[in-house]
Amino acid sequence: MKTKHYLTILALIIFQSTILSQTHTWTGNGGDNNWFNDNNWDVGSVPSASSDVLIPGNFVEVDISETAAQVNSIEISGSTILNIGNDLQLRGQLYLPTGSKINWTKGIIDGGGTIENGGLIKLESHDDKELINSNIENNGVISIINSNIIRFSEGTLINNYENARIEIYSNGGIIQDDDGNTINNYGTIRKPGDGSGSLGSFYMIFDLNNAGTIHIGETQQFLFLGSDITFNNLETGVLEGFGAFDITSNFTNVGTYAPGDDLTCGTLSVYNSFNLSSETELEFLILGKNPGEYDAIDVAGFPHLEGNIIIHLYFYTEVGDEFQVITANEIMSCNFPETVTAQYQGNEYTFEIICDDTSVVLKVVDIILGVDEHNSDILFYVQPNPVKDFVNIVFRTSGGKETANEALSLNIYNSQGREVKTITNFSKQNNSFQKGNLSAGLYILQIKANNAVLATTKMVVD
Repeated sequence: MKTKHYLTILALIIFQSTILSQTHTWTGNGGDNNWFNDNNWDVGSVPSASSDVLIPGNFVEVDISETAAQVNSIEISGSTILNIGNDLQLRGQLYLPTGSKINWTKGIIDGGGTIENGGLIKLESHDDKELINSNIENNGVISIINSNIIRFSEGTLINNYENARIEIYSNGGIIQDDDGNTINNYGTIRKPGDGSGSLGSFYMIFDLNNAGTIHIGETQQFLFLGSDITFNNLETGVLEGFGAFDITSNFTNVGTYAPGDDLTCGTLSVYNSFNLSSETELEFLILGKNPGEYDAIDVAGFPHLEGNIIIHLYFYTEVGDEFQVITANEIMSCNFPETVTAQYQGNEYTFEIICDDTSVVLKVVDIILGVDEHNSDILFYVQPNPVKDFVNIVFRTSGGKETANEALSLNIYNSQGREVKTITNFSKQNNSFQKGNLSAGLYILQIKANNAVLATTKMVVD
């Protein structure tokens, strides 16, 4: 009898274990998208806190909105949309592949689980949303739209990986209810403007480690606030854009400030803390010599300046040209290098870094015209120079003989880098021309052979 009794207990334990670890597969046989409709699940019951849920890719939408849901794990396939409009307790992993989406409109996600996102997590509506003791491993996109305040608590962590994005189209913010909530950014966090010129602000009140890019759009503002908050812009981190960073948190910066973006000049505003270190880099794009044609940083504060200045030059500037790249209420100290160099079209430009009480100016003090290292014996200049009417080109090797290369061309560029004249088949017999419609100013001349630059010189037209 005892043996039979023990077998009965063992069978009961096995049966209960099977129930506890049951897999629920969505069938949609209930005729709606309701998570809480028993008929939508293959086992005829709603998932429990221990259930592992499978949602195949041939279903369009599944809704968690009627009441709170509990689950151990969720695996989504295909292009399914999971709508979360109520609380979700997730103990294990929620896997969201490329092409799938979560629409999170309301509720608390907690339970200590992890969302592995390869698709899109979209937060919208002004209803309350909170992550409690939850992780998001983001390899896709997190999009925040009209979402007001989002709360973090109990050690919530978001890792935004390389090539992943957090896109913020909303005012409001992400704030923490207690300490120890973190976003580690290796990809991109951006708040672009909407093009209308309307102002927009977003609060970032949590610990942030930036090893990627944080971009702020025109008329937009990121606010990193709180004396108990840590904001680290790491060595590979970049703060860029056309709007404003307002920083009062504990801020360390060994990364980069880069106004505008890779293709467009802009002014980046920084309020309060503009911390720099000896490792910090300030990157400035220069497309022309007029304000608005080069990058600038406007500091509302009293900075101590140090670090390195990197110039990306894309036009032929002249000795004496000046570029005001930093303005501030008052500069307390300035420990930049005395000069910095930049290259354009084979030429090397030396800029003096001039600091005064309220600004930093880059001034061109020297230009070294570039010559290909394999052709350093070439003599190339204009005679007379400045040019009044007629241009004569002298082009010889150091041995006194004109080159015999018959595939030469002479290319002439204005100070903006635009090609204004080309003489093909340039040679000893074809090396002079009238200045014609060339207006007064500085020009750069290049001798090319099959589009390879052999030598460069300057010409001034009166």
